[in-house]
Amino acid sequence: MKRLIPLAVALLLTLPMAAGAAAASAAHVVYAAGSYFNKGVSKAAYWKGVTLVDLPGDGTHAAGAQSIFVSGSTVYTAGYYSDGAKEIPCFWTGNKKTDLPGDGKHNGRATSLQVVGTTIYTAGYYSDGTKETPCFWTGTVRTDLPAATAGGGEALSITVSAGTVYTAGYSETSQGKSPCYWVGNKRTELPRNAQVPGNGVANGIFVAKTSVYAVGYVADVDRDTPCLWTNGKRADLPVDKPSGLESLNGYANAVVVAGGVVYAAGQAQKPVAQGDPVYSACLWGGAKKTDLPGDGKHKANAYALFVSGATVYVAGFYSNGTREIPCYWAGAKRTDLKSGTDDDAEVYALFVS
Repeated sequence: MKRLIPLAVALLLTLPMAAGAAAASAAHVVYAAGSYFNKGVSKAAYWKGVTLVDLPGDGTHAAGAQSIFVSGSTVYTAGYYSDGAKEIPCFWTGNKKTDLPGDGKHNGRATSLQVVGTTIYTAGYYSDGTKETPCFWTGTVRTDLPAATAGGGEALSITVSAGTVYTAGYSETSQGKSPCYWVGNKRTELPRNAQVPGNGVANGIFVAKTSVYAVGYVADVDRDTPCLWTNGKRADLPVDKPSGLESLNGYANAVVVAGGVVYAAGQAQKPVAQGDPVYSACLWGGAKKTDLPGDGKHKANAYALFVSGATVYVAGFYSNGTREIPCYWAGAKRTDLKSGTDDDAEVYALFVS
């Protein structure tokens, strides 16, 4: 999407939740949600450990899971499916699908999900045929979120803290995408590059005590820079800078705060001996960037983040040059996930219980 960044889930202390990030006190089972291709059609699925569980769409057309949350023995996922005419936002409780209302005629997607008690909160967007409207759903009741202009936008991440719903995403403006987050339905614009405005997107959000953390990227004429906003103040995240060259591109997709450390996951270009730089999945802990192992030659991306005790879990995919392979990392150890096909597959969300 623009690949949807799902940023997927977050869980810490007060159980805040953000697309793509999570934290807990003890880890037992790793759950990952995403999609895989079978005969050219995207299928929604999640993995419990390394066991694949398919999620129902309409049985014929594309579907994808963008977020996951586990409460007790129940697995909740959110995403979309196509009926052949439009994409329909939805969530699954176990394998039972619940459609979420858009305008009923055009595309929509659910991008992030959190469960608080018995209430399911889902972030996303829907189209009216001319623009996309950012929104969140409480159960199946939709709340539209204000965009900066009539151009609309998207909500890509959600967390609920002390009864307040926080979402993050972007608004479309005449100067490109403008990153923002919403507290309830009140929008806060996040700073981009003042001198050379370009696209910016907030892909993930996390709330710890009274602080709101968001991650994403900002663009200028030369490159895209991964960044962290803390209560609206932007700090760029480090990327590689080869000798004699400008800093390379990067994107932050998920954020969580654990033990006083702000963690972010995403991708950043890495120089190679010959040829153009290659995107590597990476983890930022504070101001330090750690590249996560793929095959060492081809692209990779990290969409989701979960901190449990002393272990940092990250999930996404890496390419072997032939196809994209879904995986998660526990620390630096990579576990590949199987989809049962030889086509591309990716993980967008992560939860550890």
